Amino acid sequence: MKLSLKSIGKILKKAPQWIFIQLLQFRANQVLKKTKDIIGITGSVGKTSTRFLMSHVLSPHFRVQTSSQNFNTPIGLLLSILSIEKSGSTPFEWIRIFFHVYFHDLPQPEILLLEFGVDQKGDMQKLLKICQPKTVVITPIALAHTAKGQFRSVHDIQEEKLQICEKAERIIANLFDSETAAIIQGRWEGKTMPFGTAKDLPPPITGLPTLEISDIHQTEKGICFLGNGHQYCLPVFGNFQIQIAAPSLLLDFLFHIPTKEIQKSFDTFSPPKGRGLMMKGKNETTLWDFSYNSSPKASSAVLNSFGEMRGKGQKIAILGTMNELGDFAEREHEKLGKEAEKVSDSICFVGRYKESFSKGVGNKKPLHTFENADECGKFLLQEIKEGDILLFKGSQNGVFLEETIKMLLQNSEDEKRLCRQSEEWIRKKEK
Repeated sequence: MKLSLKSIGKILKKAPQWIFIQLLQFRANQVLKKTKDIIGITGSVGKTSTRFLMSHVLSPHFRVQTSSQNFNTPIGLLLSILSIEKSGSTPFEWIRIFFHVYFHDLPQPEILLLEFGVDQKGDMQKLLKICQPKTVVITPIALAHTAKGQFRSVHDIQEEKLQICEKAERIIANLFDSETAAIIQGRWEGKTMPFGTAKDLPPPITGLPTLEISDIHQTEKGICFLGNGHQYCLPVFGNFQIQIAAPSLLLDFLFHIPTKEIQKSFDTFSPPKGRGLMMKGKNETTLWDFSYNSSPKASSAVLNSFGEMRGKGQKIAILGTMNELGDFAEREHEKLGKEAEKVSDSICFVGRYKESFSKGVGNKKPLHTFENADECGKFLLQEIKEGDILLFKGSQNGVFLEETIKMLLQNSEDEKRLCRQSEEWIRKKEK
């Protein structure tokens, strides 16, 4: 039987996922064998920003490999290891991927930075079969992925994600978040390197560093703080961003990167797309872009910092549905409305659960609800005035607030700084 590209495409389309995984795993193992260190990042908030900053700090000193995409599923993890930047959405794209993987030289990183994401019970073990990281970074673990067929509680999410720690050699643990700290403390004392404020931290253990964060304050340069007495500044806004910065300071201990070199890398850092970039909008407005995704804890942290912003005009919160919350959805959207009302002059909401959100806002602040991002953008074009500050935070599927931002940008060139602008994503959004 003669195989054409078309017939191969049909075979791949019908093939079960495990075949793709096994074919990729064979080549990925050859990369993993030669890698000096594998850093795995898990949690519910800030994984990608933490990973990007650690890569930015390590890259001047080592051959570092991390994906520019949000690859944290089994296939995504394998593509990250093999330095493939685009997943296959058609059989023909998968043919190109396998051709590249099997007929080109494999990458040779010294350090791999990988994300480990889970949607339901059993997901973490699937990822750990592919790759067991030596170093683990734990970001805040919070309510998410609780729709039908997913998790039932925050405790279930914590236990699933923390399986990554069992065979790790060292764990960088976030103790700022009280829920995450409560389940981490005392479990892996012999290999845990915690960071937090003085009141958060346990007594130090011989041989392992403890990172005390203090004197956190916002300046024109960004968020500044002391880490074990050394001054650092990261050019981002919001005190919650300290939790993204802190893990990179422990690279001093792990890889002997001097404090001055870490700060030098901090100076040139820019947040990933949809995760805190600030851009100029029409009518001399400021657009604060957190449009990549949304969850209760992340939204609460961003809104708290939004409340601290000062400008000549109004503060307008443009918020979208928080997906995959299941039975918690109505309660959490009402809470989101209450939090938004406290820190905003005007509020827009896009997507489902507008009734619950409206109940939280009450009649205390002007509220406008929309079915989609396009409707919201057309409304805001008529409303925004000089000096206004606009915050954008919402989940992706069915919301896509980056499309609202696109309509409000002062410079069209900034569109390339928005998330989900590939041809594939544009097609999905058009549908």
